[in-house]
Amino acid sequence: MHTTENTPNKTPPDRMRAHRARLRAAGLRPVEIWVPDVRNPSIVREAGRQSLIAARHPAEMDALAFIEAAADIDEPEAYIRFVISRIADHPAKKIAELLPWNVKL
Repeated sequence: MHTTENTPNKTPPDRMRAHRARLRAAGLRPVEIWVPDVRNPSIVREAGRQSLIAARHPAEMDALAFIEAAADIDEPEAYIRFVISRIADHPAKKIAELLPWNVKL
């Protein structure tokens, strides 16, 4: 196992390369994620505009019901395992059967 002791003969870039190599060897890969800068007033305005559109959408209540039901699940990992184990063979017309309020674990 890797230790976190400081090795004076290695430069910080060398240590970072070694760290990344260990992560890759463990089966991980780096990803870069760009997110909106909420300090930018135009981003704040656009987020507000999109929020209003979503809030006024006819399906908003269904979306909120799903979010609330998902938040109330006692064992979220068990629910996710349940859905993943069945969704591939589940008929699309009956997908509502897999919604949180229809599943008893």
